[in-house]
Amino acid sequence: MQSLSDLRARQRQAGALFAVDASSAADENHPPLHFGDPRAEYAAVHQTAALFDWTDHGLVELTGLDRVQFLHNFCTNDVKRLSTGSGCEAFVTNVKGRILGYLWIEAGDTILRLDAGPVATERLLAHLERYIINEDVVVTETPDGEVVVDDVVVTESAAGEVTVDEVVVAAEVSEEAEA
Repeated sequence: MQSLSDLRARQRQAGALFAVDASSAADENHPPLHFGDPRAEYAAVHQTAALFDWTDHGLVELTGLDRVQFLHNFCTNDVKRLSTGSGCEAFVTNVKGRILGYLWIEAGDTILRLDAGPVATERLLAHLERYIINEDVVVTETPDGEVVVDDVVVTESAAGEVTVDEVVVAAEVSEEAEA
């Protein structure tokens, strides 16, 4: 199994540049800013495989029988129409209709997974938990330090040329996150 530090080491080997915090040390909790050459990065995505590192995004899970109706009441999209395996984007609003945050919502059989982006998780959690009264809903944040890498993209033109080693780190990290 790969860890977050293994992923960061591989990213550094590939030329990744990370944000620097006040102590002048690279911040392991955030994905790389870039790899130095935007054109080469763009070409690589279209010619081989790409790993989209969303380890800094806040991930929230909703479970319980009322999860769909509960979330639907706060969103600008029709959460009730989501089928298992599908997703949608939505804004979460307060009772006055003001936007609190942007989400990507993914529906599972017994769960809704919310990607709240890199900054809005605490505000979203507080807002949702505030309105749970009698609903059968449990709101859970993915624990700090848990690695979740959502997207591995292998382009169609490169599918026959990509080696297993090029995407193994993503698969191993993703499996570790699910365990």
